[in-house]
Amino acid sequence: REFYLQIIEDVVAGVKDEFCDDEFLRIFKNRWEYMLQEACINQELQHRPVRDG
Repeated sequence: REFYLQIIEDVVAGVKDEFCDDEFLRIFKNRWEYMLQEACINQELQHRPVRDG
């Protein structure tokens, strides 16, 4: 998870140089964090052994 957060920080830092709009950055970062959380959760679910019934 730390790895993902580092990616977000890097992306946001790169974007911030081009767009100096804090509101845009906040939305952008929130959306990224949400997508990555979803991805992490989905991955955890995939790696969990599935039991039928």
